[in-house]
Amino acid sequence: MPKHILRLSVLIVVSLALAVSAKAYFTVDSFYRYGHYRADSVPMIAAQEPAYRGPAYCADCHSDRHGQWSSNGHKTVKCEICHGPARTHPFDPNDPDKTFKLPRPTAEDTRTLCTLCHMQLTARPLRDPPQQAWDPAVGKSAPWRTGISQVLPDEHSGGSACLMCHDPHQPKPIRFKEELVQAAQP
Repeated sequence: MPKHILRLSVLIVVSLALAVSAKAYFTVDSFYRYGHYRADSVPMIAAQEPAYRGPAYCADCHSDRHGQWSSNGHKTVKCEICHGPARTHPFDPNDPDKTFKLPRPTAEDTRTLCTLCHMQLTARPLRDPPQQAWDPAVGKSAPWRTGISQVLPDEHSGGSACLMCHDPHQPKPIRFKEELVQAAQP
């Protein structure tokens, strides 16, 4: 066997031996016990207090908002997506341990929060199926059934905050349509 092939073979064998010993040295003993993760991490993660409580937790005190939210298009968007984790909520001024009040998003925040889902992106699928043609029997176009409305914020609102026209708890009908209807009523 030529010397360069022999040297290359020895180099490969030594590299493999170093790799196997490094893996044995740096891998935690509990790794691979239950799968491809560190088994000791399971009780550590289970001992953590949950940060998110879910919409049912919010419904007890905020039943009016929960009712609006749960009957509209944003019912799949959990409260804590916009308001932050409710781990230490509710606010209790008498208890110093419970002094955390969930933030209310400002009008400027809504452009950032809303465009997480509603920004028109090439890779994001448009509503499926597309909006149907006007149906004279019903007096309106057939509704979109699935998908998310996508907008280009500067074209859609001219830079205005989403809260100026939309209520995130009840996104449709938009605010100025509601105001027109209320103004038309005697």
